[in-house]
Amino acid sequence: MSLLVLATLVAQAPGLTVLPPPDPDAEDAASYSSDVSADGRTVVGQHSNVAGVFALRAIDGAVEDLGDLPGGIVFTSADLVSDDGSVVAGTGWTANVVEPGDVDGVQIAFRFTGDGYSPWPDLTGNEAVATAGGISADGAVLVGASYTSPSGDFMPYWTDGEVAMLLPVRDGATRGSAVALSADGTVVLITDDAVVSGLSQGSFLVVDGAGQVLQGPTFLGGLSPNAISADGRIAVGGGLTPSGDGETVFAARVSLDDPNTVVSLGDLDGGLNSSEAIAVNDDGSVIVGRSSTGIDGSPDTEEAFVWTSAGGMRRLEDVAVAAGIDVSALGGGYLGQARSVSADGTVIVGNAVVVDAGTGSAVVRAFVLTLPADALVPGEGEGEGEGEWPGPRVGM
Repeated sequence: MSLLVLATLVAQAPGLTVLPPPDPDAEDAASYSSDVSADGRTVVGQHSNVAGVFALRAIDGAVEDLGDLPGGIVFTSADLVSDDGSVVAGTGWTANVVEPGDVDGVQIAFRFTGDGYSPWPDLTGNEAVATAGGISADGAVLVGASYTSPSGDFMPYWTDGEVAMLLPVRDGATRGSAVALSADGTVVLITDDAVVSGLSQGSFLVVDGAGQVLQGPTFLGGLSPNAISADGRIAVGGGLTPSGDGETVFAARVSLDDPNTVVSLGDLDGGLNSSEAIAVNDDGSVIVGRSSTGIDGSPDTEEAFVWTSAGGMRRLEDVAVAAGIDVSALGGGYLGQARSVSADGTVIVGNAVVVDAGTGSAVVRAFVLTLPADALVPGEGEGEGEGEWPGPRVGM
């Protein structure tokens, strides 16, 4: 494991930091972010090059290569982090315990702490593929998807690190996944294939501290969820609506107090009419994601957005510049998508397209943007803003 100090982020100090991979000179080197801790100090993700994909963590800008799980394909991704940054969860390939001679290995959900890597239990005793979808604030509970048997299909599951429990899906579903978890570990967002069209729309359920289901699954009216607020009240994601050109995906939010009222967040100007909400802060007031703008001339090219009720949907780079933040680290590139946001909504992490000063070529780099608190209030929304959800496609 190597440690490279690449930049130092002063806690809550406004600014944009681009996080290079630990080996920036490697062929096809790239870095990606997936999640940020509640205090905005710890960022997790992955870096890649021709040798494979490796887990990455950055604390106050110090980038750490977490390496690769032993055995199997060289692919390990840090996807989630606890509120204080002490527990990292993700997925990676390791030695196949069913067929030890299989060089490909098997994908497991892992936990990384000061003691290194360890597997989360899955529904088959770590003998089949598992994924990490959501983690509790203290890092004690994980939800995701697991095969029910070596020959079975993905189903949502809950684990406290000791046992794994199967979570229910809607009637008629044959597969599903838990994609997000509230901070206290009691509200789980689920996607499944119950709809006739085969589209993965969402539901939520409520569990107790032992993973026993208390309520659910309750259908979310047309939303395909990606994230939930820490307080378990607001779900965000995307959904399909009819349009003149067929079906369009728009970023959306829904209160779990009224799960059939889905609100569209609109999309940014330019490109296709397409956007997706990827993450939400603790109380649901700040939502981030991606929206098509065609910034590089291709209509489906996306940029990062931030949404608040006061400002509507705004291009994240515009918000940063308006707040006086220097974005020259992009080298003329752009913030391609926002992946996660801190508890207070001021620290946003994602992936940027950066123009390399030496070669002039575009490379992918994880970014950390810290905004002043007043950057998230007032201001005109650049996109279509908040509006009534047109409703899911017929048959959903």
